[in-house]
Amino acid sequence: DSTLRDFASNMLKHHEDMEIADRRSDKKPYTGLYNILRAVAVNGKVSDIKSNLPEAIVKSIVEGRPYPYSLMQQMILRIHADHKVDIVRAATIKAYLNRIDRNKQNQLTVMLNKKEENIGYLCGRLFAVLEYTQRKALGISTIAERYYGAAMSNPGMVFPTLSRLTRHHLEKISNPGSKIYIEKIKLEISDKMPSEGFPARLDLYDQGRFVVGYDH
Repeated sequence: DSTLRDFASNMLKHHEDMEIADRRSDKKPYTGLYNILRAVAVNGKVSDIKSNLPEAIVKSIVEGRPYPYSLMQQMILRIHADHKVDIVRAATIKAYLNRIDRNKQNQLTVMLNKKEENIGYLCGRLFAVLEYTQRKALGISTIAERYYGAAMSNPGMVFPTLSRLTRHHLEKISNPGSKIYIEKIKLEISDKMPSEGFPARLDLYDQGRFVVGYDH
């Protein structure tokens, strides 16, 4: 039971929480329940999802409460399984994390936040830069397929290897302007990193921030 005003307000809040920078050519105005469920389903088969998850998501939307933990958990598991981050996955994780941040001090933004110092977010940003470097150097990108899941959960183990690969990729880039641009962004991110370097492991919530930082 609810008033129409509260119902409408909670629906609007859901769409605001899901808002994230959209790079798609066919920009869509909102992220609907079906797309959220597809993002956590194996091979996108929504029919295979147990009914308690969609029911829990709808309830959280209508009542304006945090999304179910199982949504976040399954989203991270899917990303580990297929090494793919799309706008729906990033938006859902952003919304989940913002709703559980009761103090509203660590809210994830719609677009890139260069002031963000969360280690997961920074690692995600850096991974995107390293992937971009490989694409500029070789015209392909295999880093995400090979290292994404490990980088988001165990950055201390993976990023030293990726850094060595990136030095090799930078040597193959002929445009000096591109090299300067890449090094500038890498320095901007590394300046915010803790002095002890990459953490050995990221918990589920920082893995989520990794995903959003990567997408941003």
